[in-house]
Amino acid sequence: MTKSVSKSDEEVLSTHQQMLALAVVQIKCILEDGSDSVTDLTESFINIANLLDTTIKNQEMDGQVESQLQSAHDSINQGIIAFQFYDRITQRLDHICSSLDQISNLMSDEDRRAQREQWENLKNGVKERYTMESETIVYEKILSGESVETAMAAYRDYQQKHYHAGNDDDVEFF
Repeated sequence: MTKSVSKSDEEVLSTHQQMLALAVVQIKCILEDGSDSVTDLTESFINIANLLDTTIKNQEMDGQVESQLQSAHDSINQGIIAFQFYDRITQRLDHICSSLDQISNLMSDEDRRAQREQWENLKNGVKERYTMESETIVYEKILSGESVETAMAAYRDYQQKHYHAGNDDDVEFF
């Protein structure tokens, strides 16, 4: 048996759905706008790094020039790594879009919206899509009732331990 929804409640639900859809579209636009540029930049940096690598290996040069070329090569490689983190951002935003779409779909179906099992399935599905430990940490904090601030603190702690402490071996693959 479903609970009747008033016209006012329907308007509120419609507004929620529209706002969720707007958020999804805005995120997807950001992803599209940035993706091509970052891909082009990454490919350019890789080509420059390969050219420098070939030059260093194939040319006889004095120590100062070789040192400068090696330094340029190392800097470019660091730039490539930084660009690769854009993929992490893209993946996380894609997870958000998917979750918002699912929430909107669930909210639009009066029968499903009233079923606790549907909401549990939604939460479990969100968690299953996560491929990065940092996403799971935030998810678990929020779903255990912690505040946004506490979840952010846990995220920052994780980031500090794995990315900012010089632990190059602790790269979080996705």
